Order: sequence, then structure tokens, then C-alpha cells
Amino acid sequence: MKKIIIFLTYMFIVFGVSAQKVTYVIMMGPNGVTKNESEAQFFAIVKEYSGGKFERLDYNKNGPMRNLRTYKDAELMVLNGAYYEYNAAGEMRYAGQYGNNKKCGSWYTYEKLKPVLVTEYDNDTIVSERIYNQKDSLEKHVYDKEAEFKGGSKKWLDYITNSVYKKGINDRTKKGGKVQIGFTVDSVGTVGELFVFRSVDYFLDTESAAIIIKSPKWNPAILRGKPVSSTFSQPITYSTVPR
Repeated sequence: MKKIIIFLTYMFIVFGVSAQKVTYVIMMGPNGVTKNESEAQFFAIVKEYSGGKFERLDYNKNGPMRNLRTYKDAELMVLNGAYYEYNAAGEMRYAGQYGNNKKCGSWYTYEKLKPVLVTEYDNDTIVSERIYNQKDSLEKHVYDKEAEFKGGSKKWLDYITNSVYKKGINDRTKKGGKVQIGFTVDSVGTVGELFVFRSVDYFLDTESAAIIIKSPKWNPAILRGKPVSSTFSQPITYSTVPR
């Protein structure tokens, strides 16, 4: 497990802790929407969250996520919230926020899961652009004490391993792979605000997020004598079971 940069702390839309339901799934082929699975090249899953928030997650067929968009309306006309875009390998490529269909705040460009460019937007207009540097990193915060899973890092890895085993995920995955989930540990030690940093496919992404979100409480980070939120990234590697 490793610390990740602070600009991801607000991007918690994927697999969040609030109540959600899948409203519909559509398959897309070379000529648009299709009901023929053999023609489908990718599919889109639309989720509704409490509070009137909607997500559209586009996945390659039997492959990684393509992008995630957040909307404020059921018709999916008004972008409002986190936006993620992934490359062909399932690695995060762009991340930012929309407000009423306008890009706002900091947008990050990644190469090989590392930020390389920060573009600042105001009402869809570029305000500034800079090469990413360490001043943007969470590492500038020197905690009095880092957040820690109760029992330490070995217990945390045991929890991950045991969860994968109990859920029988390796028995059910078709190809395996490495998923990477970002998450926060808040000031009372609760895990939340999940997002996919590296995607493999919808099944493994969802199972990985479920493992993380069901984590027992942690001991929160301490900064200037007070408990604070901190952000982590956890890779989980799956392998297929010979049949």
C-alpha cells in the first residue's frame, strides 16, 4: 500500500459509500446502441446515488474502464462532479471536475499512473497550466503519525488476501490482473471516498472496491495533534485458477 497525492482526495465518486442502484446498462457497437452482445464493443452502466447524483461508467467489453462521468440529472445532460478518463491499459489518464457542464478547478494529466501536468480551469476556461511537481503532493504534509490499519500493515495485507480468498474472486475471474483502488481514511478512521486508479474490468474493479470499503476502521493520521483524513492507494493482484 502506498500514499498517493492530495489532488485525488476530493475525487470519490467511483463506488462511493452512499446508497446506489444500477438504473440501466446499455451495449454499444460500431453503429451505436445494440442488443446483440456479439456486436458490442463496450458497455455503459448508469448508477443513481442518493441525493440525485448519477454516474455513467463506460467499460470496454471484457476489458478496463474507458471513462467515468458524473451528472446531476437522470437524463445525463448536465455534467456535475468527477470525470475520469483511462488509457487502453486501464490506467488513469485524465482526472478533473465539472460544474454544470463546465470544467472547473484542477485537471490532471497522467502518464504511467504519475501526474505530469496540472491545468487549472475556471468556468471552462484555462487559467493556468504547469508541469506537476512535488509541491502538489501529499508528501509535503509531515504527519505526527501516519494513518494505520489496526494491527499494522501485515494485518491489512492479511485482510486483503483473506477477503479475496473468501469471495473466491480468483475462481471467477477470466483473466486476472492488477486493480488499484484509491481511498481515504477519514479523521475517525473510516474508509471511504473510493475511486479506481487502475482498472482491469468491471467485475474485478467492483470486487476490489467492495473489499476496501468493507475494511474495519483504521487509526487515523495525526497532524498538529489532531486526527485528519489521509489518502491511500491499494493495488490488488488477481490470478486465474487453472481449470
